[in-house]
Amino acid sequence: MKDIDRQADKVCLTLNLLRNPLLCNCKALSFLKWMFNNHRTGRIDFKSFVNYSCAVSSQSSPLMFSKIKEHIKKLEKECKSYTYLIIIVTITLILFLCILLSGLLYRYRWKRRYFYYMTKSRYHGYKSVRGDSQSDFKYDVFVSYADEDLPFVQKMIMELEKNNGICLCIHHRDFVPGYDISENIITAVNKSRKTVVILSPNFIKSSWCMYELHIAKMEEIYSRENESIIFLIFYEEVPVDKIPLSVMDLINQRSYIEFPNDEYGDPVFWRRVCKTLNDEVLC
Repeated sequence: MKDIDRQADKVCLTLNLLRNPLLCNCKALSFLKWMFNNHRTGRIDFKSFVNYSCAVSSQSSPLMFSKIKEHIKKLEKECKSYTYLIIIVTITLILFLCILLSGLLYRYRWKRRYFYYMTKSRYHGYKSVRGDSQSDFKYDVFVSYADEDLPFVQKMIMELEKNNGICLCIHHRDFVPGYDISENIITAVNKSRKTVVILSPNFIKSSWCMYELHIAKMEEIYSRENESIIFLIFYEEVPVDKIPLSVMDLINQRSYIEFPNDEYGDPVFWRRVCKTLNDEVLC
């Protein structure tokens, strides 16, 4: 069409497209409009123009060019609707895929973080996690707690570590300075035989505490062959409606110990804690 237009600017052109298999569809719409406009303005002389015919497909009945203007208007509406439909379907599909991808990324966020930092620790020179032997743990217990519950953890250090020789990993004391918090958490969980979770309202509110809990669950599944390594201690009562479903499932599946917080119940409580940890740590 461009070549013919350039020639039509120089000389008078006559074209005869009679008996050519012309199409009347969206793909040919620009060509039909070009023919019609050039014929109407007399710029190009299309021989026997009114006798031309076009068809929607090779199997459909031909449409005569005597009504080409009506055919073009009809095609413009149909093609416009078709274009809008394609745009709407495409946008809908993209939105659906984005929502689906976002959902999958959110659902497997803990698994992705766990494997990312585990891979990083093995291939980027992070501190050695542990040797091939399961006995080569650095700590007996990693204690997961909220900062506000540090007084209880300090008492825990006295009862379990100093009085009973259980080696605890405490993030205030044992995390490696300068390393990413996420890496410190995963390494601490990975190089500890057990993870003790100090449940309290403060724990539930802390995003890092929830991170530690989920990483411990990933450790159970992917590194310990479903060995139970999480031990729950209820330090303070938590309203049921404030407990996330993931934590509630864990509470329903595992036995736990409640801290009595009185002078007569405390010795019994710490003996029970030691007895529970006895599979891995000799009290």
